[in-house]
Amino acid sequence: EEGNLQEAERGFKELSLLSPKYAGAFYLLGVCMSRRGEYEEALDPLQKAIALLPQFLDPYVELGRVQKELGREEEAEKSFLTVLDNPKASPRVLRMLAYRLMEAGWIEESIAAYTQILHGEEPVYGDWNNRGVAYRRQGDEKQARKDIVQASELDSNRPEAFSNLGRIYVESKSYDLGVSSFLKALEVDPGFLPALLNAAVVYGEYLD
Repeated sequence: EEGNLQEAERGFKELSLLSPKYAGAFYLLGVCMSRRGEYEEALDPLQKAIALLPQFLDPYVELGRVQKELGREEEAEKSFLTVLDNPKASPRVLRMLAYRLMEAGWIEESIAAYTQILHGEEPVYGDWNNRGVAYRRQGDEKQARKDIVQASELDSNRPEAFSNLGRIYVESKSYDLGVSSFLKALEVDPGFLPALLNAAVVYGEYLD
């Protein structure tokens, strides 16, 4: 993977030189640099992408991630909020933003991004499930359970929501319900590792 990133980085550098007004080349160059941990180096191409095409929102999300990694909290928040506050932000960009916000530990903002998605289009399994995870991390068990149940009802052939529901039950000490949810996830996918591990822990520590 490291070799592929190096090749991609070289390619996007060449493309940015050949097409110095192509914002996408600078954005993708910045993404490659940040994925390699070259956060300081990634700032310049991401900022160039934004300067070339301010309405192109993807670079703001990646820039916020890079600024967060560099400990520039206020700058990162400004970059993220530029996307969150933009009424033209697409569901794709908002999903990327919501994930990065949760990754950064800004749970309230991540919930706001997922809520915008859910208000703007037909409900999608992953959006309900992920907002439920965010609510769980925030400590709102009731809303977390509601969202994750909604996800499981939208698509009962995926294990993630059942497994996440199990975690909520376990955290509220409803161990039998937790195991039941983990087993439901394993009915859907017998190899789903989070459910296997969590079921084993509950059986070993609480239901032995």
